[in-house]
Amino acid sequence: MVPMAAATLVAIVALSVLDAYLAARRATSLIERQIAEVTRTLAESNFPLTERVLQQMHGLAGAHFVLVDERGLVTSSRGDVDVALLPNSGARDAVDLDFVAAIRVGDQAYYHALLSLPRRGAGAGPQRLHVLYPERAYRAAWQHAVKPPLVIGAASLVAVALIGAVIAYQVSRPLSDLRAHMGHIAEGEFVPVPLPRRNDEIRDLALAVNRMSEMLAKFEQEVRRTEQIRTLGHLVRGLAHQLRNSATGAVIAVDIHRHECPLGQENESMQVAARQLTLIEKFVRKFLSLDARSPRLHAPLNFVELVEGLIPLLRPTAAHVGVTLDVRLPAELLVIKGDWDALEHVVLNLLLNAIEAAERAPGVAPIRDAAVCAEVLRRDSDRVCLVVEDTGPGPSADVAARMFEPFLTDKPHGTGLGLSLARGIVESHGGSIRWERRQTRTCFVVDLPLTEGRVERVETPGR
Repeated sequence: MVPMAAATLVAIVALSVLDAYLAARRATSLIERQIAEVTRTLAESNFPLTERVLQQMHGLAGAHFVLVDERGLVTSSRGDVDVALLPNSGARDAVDLDFVAAIRVGDQAYYHALLSLPRRGAGAGPQRLHVLYPERAYRAAWQHAVKPPLVIGAASLVAVALIGAVIAYQVSRPLSDLRAHMGHIAEGEFVPVPLPRRNDEIRDLALAVNRMSEMLAKFEQEVRRTEQIRTLGHLVRGLAHQLRNSATGAVIAVDIHRHECPLGQENESMQVAARQLTLIEKFVRKFLSLDARSPRLHAPLNFVELVEGLIPLLRPTAAHVGVTLDVRLPAELLVIKGDWDALEHVVLNLLLNAIEAAERAPGVAPIRDAAVCAEVLRRDSDRVCLVVEDTGPGPSADVAARMFEPFLTDKPHGTGLGLSLARGIVESHGGSIRWERRQTRTCFVVDLPLTEGRVERVETPGR
């Protein structure tokens, strides 16, 4: 902006000065041409140059004329001219008018030219014509010609300066705001910059900055999520071995007890305990040692059968805490392509979370008529949905905004990993998971694509 403004101002000054100079030249040329024309008329005329004629010529050209003949008689357009004060040398022809330096006659200064006039008639002697032009009138004419271009130039300078200042302010202020906003972005504050009202290049730049800020915010979230998952991997590698050994030992102990106890083989609670311990061992080995979104071998399976097989494991827990478990399964076959163990983890996690949420209110008192409802249904012709609702109070405001982030929970003894792993598993199956509040209930919805194929038969302990 500064070089462009400087070039504009220099151009205006140069044009104003040049215009003033040319106007002065035109004014002086006009004066000299008028005097020359009048003088030529006087020199070429045949009528006598009387005082009245000279005064009329003074009115046309603005110059005073003093005529001196060979006898020294003076005829003047100005009565108070002292001929003795006028130079008598350097006379020129009438066609060669040339003003010399200013002379003073009385109290005024004049530009002076002396001309020799041709003889007028037989017996007439030579005559000389003094041409006097007032220096004050000359300067007034010069100033009158120079003043308008300079005034216009000065006004143009002021106008250009004001307009330039306004434009510079309108451009520099948004740029300054963008620079400050870029500083906030560099510090990790990805807040959108307010858009200018004018639809110009600055607005386009602000839109680009906002897009960049949004992309950086998403990138930061993804980086944090990746770091959290990486941290999770480092943590669980140290725990997985011990947990798996402990679960294996507990399974062996339960099996020994079932064989030694006469009622152990038919005891439902012992069967549930053995299967739960087996699931713990599998989950520790498959879902906590690596990222849950890593590729797995998917095979066709009956999703209704998968959910139905997990209900016996959950009913004792729901009954123990006083929560009614309502399960609604369709009679039709809903086949999806996926990993049986991984999807079992998703269903168990959602149902256990719902039971824990319905168990207690925000305080410590049990919720009256606490209930959990799980329903499997077909959506459209190519999707299957698992809907899990509970009568719990719902997550806190801080957790609700980032429900599926790792290590985020409002449970007193929760780890914040279940929903994060569940989302990874569902997304690896081409599905989606979301949550919402439906009046007084919290609802989680898992959406998975249906497929065609022979259903995989998976034998699990206790089934």
